[in-house]
Amino acid sequence: MTRLIAGTAGGRSLKTPPGRGTRPTSDRVREALFSSLEARDALSGARVMDLYAGSGALGLESASRGAAEVTLVESDRTAASVIRANATGLGLRATVLPMTVSSSLAGAPRELDLVFLDPPYDLPEEALATDLATLVTRGWLADGALVVVERSKRSSEPTWPEGLEPERLKKYGETVIWFAIRRVVSDTNGLPVSEDAGMSDYEIPRPTSGDVLDLILADHRLFEDLIRECRRNDADRGSAREALAEILVAHGEAEEEKVYPSLRKKRAITADEQEHGEEEHAEIHEALIAFLEAKGTDTEKYDTALEELATVVNHHANEEEQTILNPAREEVAESVREELGLAWATRRNELLDQGCASLEQVQALLHRAEKEGVIAAPEARDEADKIKDEAKEEATKVEEASKEKAKD
Repeated sequence: MTRLIAGTAGGRSLKTPPGRGTRPTSDRVREALFSSLEARDALSGARVMDLYAGSGALGLESASRGAAEVTLVESDRTAASVIRANATGLGLRATVLPMTVSSSLAGAPRELDLVFLDPPYDLPEEALATDLATLVTRGWLADGALVVVERSKRSSEPTWPEGLEPERLKKYGETVIWFAIRRVVSDTNGLPVSEDAGMSDYEIPRPTSGDVLDLILADHRLFEDLIRECRRNDADRGSAREALAEILVAHGEAEEEKVYPSLRKKRAITADEQEHGEEEHAEIHEALIAFLEAKGTDTEKYDTALEELATVVNHHANEEEQTILNPAREEVAESVREELGLAWATRRNELLDQGCASLEQVQALLHRAEKEGVIAAPEARDEADKIKDEAKEEATKVEEASKEKAKD
């Protein structure tokens, strides 16, 4: 019989799902685990998620011990119903999601303080690695969040993604408990900062003052130069890629923070133009993620991702010059443009010095844009692309039919 060990429902028994589909953590292991968690004050007021919840013992124990918010994810609907009945019967506040872990993590994330993963022992290591990576890249974990993974002693150590640091492990007979900590370094504006921040091997110019419009135009030319370097087969493509990513992110973030709001306040640009500029930055981040994810620098995937990135970067630069920079040159005094140049260059250089364009950081920026409604959600973008492709194919058929008709 499974019981809650301590807290408001301590000593109360839990119903367990029928059959062998779930494997409740033993009372002995759970007692040791939660003693460790309480010793580090990881439960009181915590936001907790129990993935592969099974019997729900870990999540409900957390609720009993003072967690502020508990979500349990279990794909087996019978097991999920038993968890819900247990929570209700014990008077514990908990949300039960009858879905797969991958589906739950694909939803809108909220920052968590404690996450349990107690998957079936036969879950492939690759699947567990994907879950852990998704927790990080989708923004589910608060800085300092604790991730607890329960596995068989015969399982290998989980593959930890960047930003999730293994802390220690505990062995209890056939069971091994892994503890890992989410580490995020943030700048003063809350943007993730690489812990091994620094510059790529390409030296990026760091102007400190000047007319903001001229400074932005200079960066547009720098984008073009670095894209060419990324194409050259006799260049250090890896370093060029790093430099291009850094300047694209630092440039765009500094624009959104220091330039666009001021130009809008001066009525040099409209709200729609500001929003469109921010949307195009998000589209650049989306293309940049694909470019950074390309393994190596001599593959077809690398070349394709580079050309897609070049297309969105060039489109944005041309449109920004026509719809934002040119009007601002006529409508904003030179003295104001100099002030904006100082503010923009300071912020840009600060981001470059910190390191601002790791894959994880760019993914976080894209997620922020999705959350704020700057860019459509991934599924909506996929559907839109599908519609565009179908429309383009239909248009091609119409054109070809017209050509054939003319030949007749």
